[in-house]
Amino acid sequence: MSSKVRLDDDQKFSVNEASKSSTYYTVLLFKSVVGNRISRSVLKSFLTYCEKDEDTRLNTAIKVYAGAKSFKDVCFQCKLASLLVKLIIKFGAKSFGGANESQLKEALKDTPQVRGFANIIKGLAEFGVRKPFVSGAPILVVWDVTYTCNLKCKHCYANAGIKLQNELATEEAKKAIDTFYKAGVVAIAWSGGEPLLRKDIFELSKYAYDKGIYIAMATNGTLIDEGIAQKLWDSGVRFLQISLDSTDPAIHDEFRGVKGAWEKTVNAIKITSKMGFFVNVAMTVTKFNLKDVKEMIDFSEQLGAKWFMVYNFVPTGRGRQITEWTCLLKREKPY
Repeated sequence: MSSKVRLDDDQKFSVNEASKSSTYYTVLLFKSVVGNRISRSVLKSFLTYCEKDEDTRLNTAIKVYAGAKSFKDVCFQCKLASLLVKLIIKFGAKSFGGANESQLKEALKDTPQVRGFANIIKGLAEFGVRKPFVSGAPILVVWDVTYTCNLKCKHCYANAGIKLQNELATEEAKKAIDTFYKAGVVAIAWSGGEPLLRKDIFELSKYAYDKGIYIAMATNGTLIDEGIAQKLWDSGVRFLQISLDSTDPAIHDEFRGVKGAWEKTVNAIKITSKMGFFVNVAMTVTKFNLKDVKEMIDFSEQLGAKWFMVYNFVPTGRGRQITEWTCLLKREKPY
């Protein structure tokens, strides 16, 4: 037999306040335990590289927690790191909302997730518990990997088109990736220009992906067909931000400076969404397409995109020539 207990408003308030109070003191306790100098000093020692386990002790400890590595197979110091990291994760999860542990362990079997989580703990070791939180390394590096471009976008901040003379060669770019990897960077997003016009982009993507770095790309989409999409996937790219500025081909093509660009971009969104990429449709808003935002949200969903993002037009680079396109000077309503 079950029974229900009804609370009046005063009782509900008291329960709610007690819950908030409990959470508050749990967070304070977490801060005092993890944020003190001794704990941070111990955590810093886990940032060193372990030759036996071929990774930092911190990354090894997270993998042990997730079940991706066996506790008995790691060295003694990594075992100690694993025990403390397990305690921090459990304590932290309880302090900040009670995360589902089984889901967390499953997520941490993915290498970029391990790097991201290690970045959080590294931030705690280096800077303590702060608000706003400071990570141990940049989460994301957006890299203008080439200034070569096949479109003539009127708003281009980079004034892209022709390859720069001092563009990094393949081996130089790989050295930069090595630097990001050692620093603990979680993700690299290729941008430009048009990244797909760089001949070694698949090689660079695979090189970074094999190190456990999450790979994203900002592209105009006009060069993507089934074959290119497969090469992107095989090289480790998983996130694509594809620029589309209107449901009207004429408006998009006018903005991008090349007739027929809209059709190719829409086709790329369809192909990559179907293949399983995380596709984000990016729309730069001007006074000429402001009223199209609502339709673009629906259209992006129809194409299979998972995200839709609006970017305000900033008149810099080539955009200085069309400052009158901005819609921020007037309080215009999109719909």
